[in-house]
Amino acid sequence: MNNDKKQKLIDLGAERLAHALLEIAVLNDAADDLVERLIATPKENIQRFKKKLAGLKRSKRFIDWRGASGFARDLTRLLQDLKSGVSDPLTGVEMVAAFYETDEDIFERCDDSGGDVGDVFRHDAKEVSVFVKQVVA
Repeated sequence: MNNDKKQKLIDLGAERLAHALLEIAVLNDAADDLVERLIATPKENIQRFKKKLAGLKRSKRFIDWRGASGFARDLTRLLQDLKSGVSDPLTGVEMVAAFYETDEDIFERCDDSGGDVGDVFRHDAKEVSVFVKQVVA
């Protein structure tokens, strides 16, 4: 990250940055999701994770190869909710396991020719698993 830009943003102050974040959140679902994650309590982030995971399990929509990278970003944001919410190792392990248990459903309705969705399971979920282990320590 460019330290000069970072300092200039810090110098703007919290109110201006909050206003800018809200403006961006209106235009972009990922930014809105980030804002929601930032202002949520850990318990609320776990609830967000559970709700999104349940939605994934219920969904029957096929994701073609063109939509797979966006879907992978959605899965990564889902894992970020978990990471932001985990405060005890048991919950963290249970939620990571629940995420891995969706793999069959997800891959049956997704053309992951580019490997983006698979990478979320191989790398991002593994990173969250390591984070959960650190919560134990």
